[in-house]
Amino acid sequence: MTVTYTLDIATGRFRNFTKLLMRWHGSVWKNVCKELIIWIAVYSILSIAYRNFFNADQKRVFEDLVAYGYHHANFIPLNFILGFFVTLVIQRWWEMFNHFGWIDNVALYVGTYIEGTDDRMRMIRRNIIRYVALVQAMVFRDMSPVVRKRFPTDEAFEAAGFLTEPERRAMEAVVSPHGKYWLPIHWSFHLIKQARLSGNITSNRGVELLQDRIREYRTGLAKLRGMHWVPVPLAYAQVVFLATRSYLALGLLGRQYINTSRHKDVTPEIDLYIPVVSILQFIFYLGWMKVAEALLNPFGDDDDDFECNWFIDRQLQMGLSAADDAIGKEPPLGRDVFWNDVTPVPLYAHGTNDLPVYLQNMSRTEKTAIYLGNAVWSTFFRKGRKSNKVANIPDVENNLNEEALNKIPDSSDQQMFKDECQLGLVRQISRQFSSSSRPSVSHPRSARHSESNCSVFSTPSADAPHRKLSVVNERNVNSTVVQIEDEE
Repeated sequence: MTVTYTLDIATGRFRNFTKLLMRWHGSVWKNVCKELIIWIAVYSILSIAYRNFFNADQKRVFEDLVAYGYHHANFIPLNFILGFFVTLVIQRWWEMFNHFGWIDNVALYVGTYIEGTDDRMRMIRRNIIRYVALVQAMVFRDMSPVVRKRFPTDEAFEAAGFLTEPERRAMEAVVSPHGKYWLPIHWSFHLIKQARLSGNITSNRGVELLQDRIREYRTGLAKLRGMHWVPVPLAYAQVVFLATRSYLALGLLGRQYINTSRHKDVTPEIDLYIPVVSILQFIFYLGWMKVAEALLNPFGDDDDDFECNWFIDRQLQMGLSAADDAIGKEPPLGRDVFWNDVTPVPLYAHGTNDLPVYLQNMSRTEKTAIYLGNAVWSTFFRKGRKSNKVANIPDVENNLNEEALNKIPDSSDQQMFKDECQLGLVRQISRQFSSSSRPSVSHPRSARHSESNCSVFSTPSADAPHRKLSVVNERNVNSTVVQIEDEE
């Protein structure tokens, strides 16, 4: 199975990464726990024997062995060997995933270019998708023991719905010493040809595009099968595994505590009884190698292996939905809600309008952050809407009554609300883009709670003085001058 943790680290907080270290499935703790227990047990036995049971001659021999292991363990270039090997394995693993073959493009092209809603055209579209999904299931069966258990024979494909009985007999009638991955692709091309001859594909270009999408899909699966057929050279893998375990075995002797004056460079200053640093080194090196061991063949049943069975089901379900179920269910053509907006600004959910956004080509230290979700920006760009009273998606948890949300201000209040919002917008733009002085970074909370800003779910009070706003652009000065006059 695939261990997904991306949502747990959506923010780079220390707490999130600390919780990540406590996970078990797919973790380094699960990968190294058995070997670590054996290593600690052997280390403890040797340490106890040296301290309590060895005589003077045996201690002298043991101390010489410890000094030998301490000095010669670094002769193995483990960092160099492991670094190159793990990099190679991860590159192959990611390339395998990129050649998985997603059926989405094939299904979208089939549903677009093969026209018709009668049963025959539906059967052509559905059979093409089923044949394309069958190819992937056949490839995965020869690569993954998990898929092999699910589909041991072609009869299992028939029982699962990927093949019909006539199709299975037709497949068995084709004699070939090699895999028959190409046969369902051949059937798909034949159905495309029939759709073209019947006029349901209106142009030869459509035939070419359909065949290109299926060919690209088949090429990706062929590369995936080839990478599984030709793995990393066996000798390279053996060298890495032998070098890592030899280094850790030498650590059983080289990291022992000895009480002698003959090997002062080996004798540690403090007898900790528990080799903390050696245990950490064991976890890091062995965990590093376990990554490569798990990803050499990602089609098994390890924690980080690909979800092949789920992917096979997903391909068939998504393909049939796009190529058949979605046909004829397209929405009618109509104007969108931003029809009259010069610069569309979508609504923001409650609590997300105070996140700063730095426009393109703006430096965080030199420009002022813009809060696109606040009432100033949203209302200014939505003059064409029927109502400008709401600049945010209401929060259901706040239990706002429907009457307050649906209350539409009268024309005078609405115009005054627009003036207030335009005033705040001009002030914000003049602070950001004026070159006469270096602008300071605005604070979101002070901007939200300032009395000059407009509330999201309310209009200005009747007691507030009406303001007359006029904007004067002076060419000689690269700035915007705002003139405000309070009307009694």
